[in-house]
Amino acid sequence: MHAIPLQEDLSDCDVLIGVKEVPKQFLIEGKKYLFFSHTIKKQKHNRDLLRAILAKKFS
Repeated sequence: MHAIPLQEDLSDCDVLIGVKEVPKQFLIEGKKYLFFSHTIKKQKHNRDLLRAILAKKFS
């Protein structure tokens, strides 16, 4: 089995993959995100995240 090393500096990463929602304060402009969330279902606790994603025009 291979492990994926963790790193703090994500500047070289084009796509960031996550299992759950990314807290809006950790969204990095200019990156592409792939993560599971219920933001499209308009869940109350995810409204701010959806607004941040739309405002920053993330892919």
